[in-house]
Amino acid sequence: VIWIPDFTICAHDVETTFASLTTAKRLQFLSMGLSDSRPYISRFDAFMPNKFRVTKSGDGQSMYVLYSRSNHSCDPNA
Repeated sequence: VIWIPDFTICAHDVETTFASLTTAKRLQFLSMGLSDSRPYISRFDAFMPNKFRVTKSGDGQSMYVLYSRSNHSCDPNA
């Protein structure tokens, strides 16, 4: 969890949080990809479209890999 409002999150925040993850959680994070199976360019690019607010006030953001994958499609479907 990154404990700051989502509109203030920068790449450094994502990198610092990523560094604190266990090896297993890092591998899960890195498994996220773009809609055409290409890897993300940066961890920040992977986090931002897949984050979820974890507090009512909006000052806690987290990414849940399985939920991120089941919640939406990156490809337009309409």
